[in-house]
Amino acid sequence: MRYLKLKIITTIFLTVMLFLTSLNITVNADDSPIVEYDTIFYEDFTGVVTGAIPTGWTRPDTLRWGAQPSSYAGGESLEMRFYWYSSANDDFYLITPEIDTSAFTTLDFSFRQYVNHYTTLYTLKVLALIDGGANEYEIDSWTPTESFGPVLETYTLTSAAHGVGASDFQLAWVFSGDSFNINYWYVDDVELIPPVIPVSVDIKPGTCPNAINTKSRGVISVAICGTEDFDITTIDPATIRIDINCGGVSPLRWSYYDEATPFVGELCDCHELTGDGYLDLILKFKTQEVIDNLGPVDDGDVITLFISGNLKEEYYGTPILGSDCVVIKDK
Repeated sequence: MRYLKLKIITTIFLTVMLFLTSLNITVNADDSPIVEYDTIFYEDFTGVVTGAIPTGWTRPDTLRWGAQPSSYAGGESLEMRFYWYSSANDDFYLITPEIDTSAFTTLDFSFRQYVNHYTTLYTLKVLALIDGGANEYEIDSWTPTESFGPVLETYTLTSAAHGVGASDFQLAWVFSGDSFNINYWYVDDVELIPPVIPVSVDIKPGTCPNAINTKSRGVISVAICGTEDFDITTIDPATIRIDINCGGVSPLRWSYYDEATPFVGELCDCHELTGDGYLDLILKFKTQEVIDNLGPVDDGDVITLFISGNLKEEYYGTPILGSDCVVIKDK
């Protein structure tokens, strides 16, 4: 299990509803929410013998790609390096093992790189491959005129544009041109993860507004709405948390039944609709635990609460995120 820290320093815009509901939030950097996720693929080249490549990777040309005890790309030693010598004009591939992405239609991809430029002209490419390389999808490319980096490159890969969904999915870094024209190309921290799934949340289903009495000793009911496109039984209820910062309070208990309808509209607007024919995950939270986690509040405050968690392990622990508003009653 790895951890993705979502750094939120000032007011940012996040889409968190399956049905176009959006929100604006302000979170102090010290309280940046942490979402757990399972990595689909990760390689930081630790332990790879200098000059070699990790087990399962391939390099049709064995002279130029190899691990080096350096950290120019911005990660930690070791890292992968493309080396110019001896000069030749060709396409020089570095290819990952096959990665089973059949459970996904979208994945987030990132890696670090640094380019030590010599002269023009050459092209650097990052590709997605399927069918043993018979089909190539370009993720990005560069034709450098100067050195650049270190930089963390981030992308969202899709089925249509990059072949996500293939059971034999691969990633490749390709130097194309005369190797004499570059000094070095460094690559590190290759990662492929599921994107956060936005979910529709209804706090206190069937009521509007969603009032919370600070003196209540009862529970708060929260529905994560099932839809035609989202099966809530894929969620691991034990991972669910409620708070203003995507962490905090765990549920007291949960059950499955149709109690809520996703709300389409502005955040903090609401409706009194109940079931819509789709199974929902209904969670109960102790009111006082939720109130205690809010910090100082006043009567009438309107507060956005986040519901975060993960899918079950068989669904790669993909993170989920949703939100709804509550009105504080302190009289």
